[in-house]
Amino acid sequence: MAEQKSPADAKPSAASLQNAVDTINKSLKQNETSMQFSIDRNTKADVVQMVDTSTGEVISQYPSEVTLAISAAISQDMKRGVLLNQKA
Repeated sequence: MAEQKSPADAKPSAASLQNAVDTINKSLKQNETSMQFSIDRNTKADVVQMVDTSTGEVISQYPSEVTLAISAAISQDMKRGVLLNQKA
C-alpha cells in the first residue's frame, strides 16, 4: 500500500512561493516596508528581513545576526572538533 502525502506535506512550487511573496510585498508596500529573502553565506540558513523601503533600514530579521553568528561559531568549532573537548 503506497503512503499518501497530505497537501500540508507537499512542497510549494517556486511560482507559488513567488506569488505569495509578491502578495505580501504588495500589502507591505502600503506601509513602506518590504520583505526580503536571502541565504546567509556562512551558515547557509534562510534569512527573512523586514526593510523600511524609504530608508533601507532593516526593521527586523529572522534569524537575527546574533543567532547567525552563534550558529557559524558552533559550526566552526565542530569542524575543528573542539566543541565537546573543552572543559567548562
